[in-house]
Amino acid sequence: MKRFFLALTVMAASLGWLTPTRAANPDHIRQLQETNSCVGCDLRGVNLRGLDLFNANLYGANLQGADLSGTNLAYADLSYSNLIDANLLETNFFNADLQQANLQQANLTGADLSHSFLARANFNGANLQNANLFTANLGESRLYQANLSGTDLRKSFLFRVNLEKANLSGANLSNADLRNSNLKDTVLSNTILTRTHLSGTNIDAAVVNEFNLREANLRETRLGPIDCVLEGVTFCRSEQESASSPPVPPVPFFAPTPLPPVRQAPLLAPTEPVRGLW
Repeated sequence: MKRFFLALTVMAASLGWLTPTRAANPDHIRQLQETNSCVGCDLRGVNLRGLDLFNANLYGANLQGADLSGTNLAYADLSYSNLIDANLLETNFFNADLQQANLQQANLTGADLSHSFLARANFNGANLQNANLFTANLGESRLYQANLSGTDLRKSFLFRVNLEKANLSGANLSNADLRNSNLKDTVLSNTILTRTHLSGTNIDAAVVNEFNLREANLRETRLGPIDCVLEGVTFCRSEQESASSPPVPPVPFFAPTPLPPVRQAPLLAPTEPVRGLW
């Protein structure tokens, strides 16, 4: 079935049925069909909807405007790829590598990005409503004006992320790490921030309305007029207390920093027990 649909796509590209400015390269589509790998390929506007591309290698591929809705891309390598304006509705990116990929204006509604590596990816203006980003690594990524309403961001790594004007209404960020992230004009309506690490953020510049900060870590966080009489909140100080304390120097966003490794190291084989210890 996978080969059948890809064959139809090759025929459509060769006959000029595809609608983007430049159609995908039929040879590249055929290569993907036969090898499940197409590094740096031109796949603009291609229709790969619902296909099984598990563990595919699409490093640096141009998928601008492509339709990958419902496609299985679990464990795939899409790092440095171009996915601008792509349709990624309910696409499976479980444990996929999308580091430094360009997903501006992409539709990721309901997509599964859990356990994925998204460091320094560009999600500006993307729609991630109700997406699953559980334990995803978004370190130093860009989410300017992105729609993250209703997303599952539990235990996600959002260190030094630009969330300016992003919509996090109803999102769950329990146990997430948002240290030094930019929350200017970020919508935090009914957002869950239980045990979230918010150190060094500018949450005082966010659009706040009924969010849960229970047991959050707010060390060196600018809270502005937010009420600090909150149960279980760590390092939460009122404005009056903050005024009498020395100012905290601002932390610049997006300064180059080392990121965690993409994957965990494989487990080592068991070794012989040391005599005398057991």
